[in-house]
Amino acid sequence: MSTTDVVTGGSWNCPVPSRVGRGGFLYKGVVNVNERLFGKRLSRRMMLGGIAGSAAAAILAACGGSTATDTPKPASTTAPASGTTSAAATTAPTKSAATTGAASTSAPAVSTSASGTSASASGSTTGSATTASGSAAAGGVDTSKLAAGQSIVAQKFAGTAGQGSDVDKVDLKGKTVQVDFWHVQTKQNEDALKKIAADFNAANPGITVTPQYIGDYNTIAQKIQVGIQAKQVPAMAVGYENNVANYQQANALLDLTPYINSKTYGWTKDDLSDIFPGFLDRNIYPDFNNQILSAPFTSSLLMMWYNADMLKSVGFNGPAKTWDEFKAQAAATLKAGKKGFPMRTDASVIDGMVFSFGGEVITPDNKKAKFDSPQALAALQVIEDMAKAGTAFTIDTANNEDQSLFTNGDAPFFVGSSTGRAYIGAAMQKDPNDPTKGDRFAWNGTVIPQSADNLTNPKTALYGANAIVFKSTPEQQLASWLFLKYFTSKDVTAYWSIQSGYLPVRKSAAESDAFKAFVNGKPLNRAAFDIAQDGKGEPQPAGWTKARTDIQDAETQLLNKQLTAKDASAQIQKKVNDDLANG
Repeated sequence: MSTTDVVTGGSWNCPVPSRVGRGGFLYKGVVNVNERLFGKRLSRRMMLGGIAGSAAAAILAACGGSTATDTPKPASTTAPASGTTSAAATTAPTKSAATTGAASTSAPAVSTSASGTSASASGSTTGSATTASGSAAAGGVDTSKLAAGQSIVAQKFAGTAGQGSDVDKVDLKGKTVQVDFWHVQTKQNEDALKKIAADFNAANPGITVTPQYIGDYNTIAQKIQVGIQAKQVPAMAVGYENNVANYQQANALLDLTPYINSKTYGWTKDDLSDIFPGFLDRNIYPDFNNQILSAPFTSSLLMMWYNADMLKSVGFNGPAKTWDEFKAQAAATLKAGKKGFPMRTDASVIDGMVFSFGGEVITPDNKKAKFDSPQALAALQVIEDMAKAGTAFTIDTANNEDQSLFTNGDAPFFVGSSTGRAYIGAAMQKDPNDPTKGDRFAWNGTVIPQSADNLTNPKTALYGANAIVFKSTPEQQLASWLFLKYFTSKDVTAYWSIQSGYLPVRKSAAESDAFKAFVNGKPLNRAAFDIAQDGKGEPQPAGWTKARTDIQDAETQLLNKQLTAKDASAQIQKKVNDDLANG
């Protein structure tokens, strides 16, 4: 969870950049909020207003498209009698990617509904695990036997996904179900979400999913907290991991375990293996008996954007693969009269660096910090070494000085969010009014550097809000799940990614016609997708909100040479343990 997330308007096929604090972007008109509610410190969020005029035009030009308008007619989504789901062909692109650089803007039609047997009292799922097939395993999931890239959630459901649960007894045939979905998306992102919902509704007579913009993340969290107390919550909403943990302290959320296990409505083992592991694993909650309390919704990565021309000019043929190479490249560009590494104060950057050394920032039970580990110390040592050498320095995070130094050609690289690609591209153009004239220098994005012994299994921080379902009626819960299943299907997740700039959640999205067209004319559009497998979620506990501030404070002191890596490690360890204990 970011302490300074923003909500963006998006763009047609590349987003208005959507992050501050997790390596993202901030524009004029942003409001910073830091509030408390019911004794819980809420995360600081920022609300982005519209980007007007030439800025919006430049972003659209950089991405090769304009606002989406067409939505396809969805095919029938009634499932066969066996209860399996079938997919319909997606609508073909309406424009040639070779000439526009854009993919089809039509949301695809994917089957999600199914018919089941008549509902019974035993089929009334309320979010708690009531059957063997639908219950969450007690205790933690054994990760010691996981192969590289294997999902904890996929392992949990290896023998039960799609095999059956009490959810199969719920029948929506002939029922009218209203599903209100609270979200934070604005402008083109909101338009895309509404189109996805409209297509789903058309394919599922009787179900009406209504996306409702509530405000920024603080606003939605406040309304949900009040709603939980008053027992007036929507069917669905969005939230970060710590929000989910807060809500579940009141036992308000639906455990999706029996829905995944459902033979009629659930995911299969193939579905689980298709979804990127990190995207799945952010939704399992050890603090709540390994329940699945959310599903992927908006996901982005911490990644490195680099100036290929500058690196070549100082003797390097590509981006740094290790942190030692990274330090050498920063030193070389500094010697050549340029800047080194402009580093924003952001807990997600620190988390990502620890992950890149093969480490963890919290114990598996979410009770203790792990910033006293050799891997965490090694990550902090990189910052100390570079600060002492003058090759890493603090920047004005609020005004995105790191991004400006990069796009102006003064810095060789910076570490930021994958959603920033569109704004970087717009700022990089030689002529904002004529994108055919190209960029001012060659640039690209890749995974952040790794430790030498982590190169075969690279890791970086993964973040973004997930979708949650509140306990309600069996019919409303099932309808909500069916929408989430639809939203995360191959062609729909590809469509959402193209429209919003967030990552598609499935590997198979790369095979969708729309995504192929999207990356065909602009290989940069695929940079984040190619490292999505490397994403690793950040901690979930409510206390992590305060922990992020303490991590960032130590990072600032380290960059200002007020702390050594060893001292920073000890300080973070103590403060974060206190935060977790008092969360």
